[in-house]
Amino acid sequence: MHLTSELYEQVLRAIRCGARRANDGRRLARAGVGLAVVVLRGRKRERRVTVRVRDVSPTGIGFISSEPLSVGEELAVELVRAGEPPLHIFGRVQHVEQVAHRVHRVGVLFIADSNGTDYARRASQVRNAIPS
Repeated sequence: MHLTSELYEQVLRAIRCGARRANDGRRLARAGVGLAVVVLRGRKRERRVTVRVRDVSPTGIGFISSEPLSVGEELAVELVRAGEPPLHIFGRVQHVEQVAHRVHRVGVLFIADSNGTDYARRASQVRNAIPS
């Protein structure tokens, strides 16, 4: 099953309602997700790679990829939407760890999307909505 834009928004609403763990060192809570998503790579985002999502947050995504990625690489995550063109969330790879042969843990920071969402602004809105 693929992560859709509707499901992503449901996860974000749930994150806003719950507090993050105080000892995990993260600025925003993450929700574990075991779904697939398509990542668009390459200079013109012409390469489509399906990856397994580990977790999502209001400002990023963690996934497992069989292909190595590079820190600083820009890519797009494609989220399917019912009755509309897919939502593309553009991001930058922040973390890559090879954990086995052809198994890479990847962390991506979202920057913007095809709807014009500013993810830095979204992060501050979510942080302000979560009780301390």
